[in-house]
Amino acid sequence: MSPFVIFICSAAFIAVAIALVAFINTPDEHKFGWPKYTKRTGPGYAPEYTAKEKRRQLLRALLWVIPIFAVLNFWGMPWFQQYLMLAHCDIYGSFTGFHLVLYGLFVFAPVVLAISLFAFLGLGFIKVIQVGQYPLPGKKVSRPVKYVYGWRARLVAAVFFTMVIMLVGLGCWGYFAANEFISATEPGWPACSN
Repeated sequence: MSPFVIFICSAAFIAVAIALVAFINTPDEHKFGWPKYTKRTGPGYAPEYTAKEKRRQLLRALLWVIPIFAVLNFWGMPWFQQYLMLAHCDIYGSFTGFHLVLYGLFVFAPVVLAISLFAFLGLGFIKVIQVGQYPLPGKKVSRPVKYVYGWRARLVAAVFFTMVIMLVGLGCWGYFAANEFISATEPGWPACSN
């Protein structure tokens, strides 16, 4: 087994074990019931968005998510499936279209996701490390969140940066996985009619 598979299996085993211990420690009257939502507010909680602000944010998100989804679903995916059938026939210097597809999926996608997460959220988590408070002072939240201070706040930021680093690591691993996949499938490509 590769070290990556061992790491993933170990992480999954630890997550299942933690969930099992949490389930065992849950009181019997709460084990199979729906959680009761109680709105908590007060000096120890971050200010929440109002219902009007939440609706406005949802509408703003839908205004760009729905057109992107429609374009990808009705134009992008059919084009991509058609391109994938003959991608090995398109030659771009020393790469074929198949190389670009695999490197795009295995390397480019996780790295761009990591860069995007860092660009949108990274500066806020850097401030969390500097200030030692999460959520940041005056930052509104969409659900009740209790302020945490000191090492607990920095731990939240560390988890975020660990996720970003893991995405970059996934992109690095994807480079080698794409190379291995290309070398394994290259001899079986159908002939191109040029």
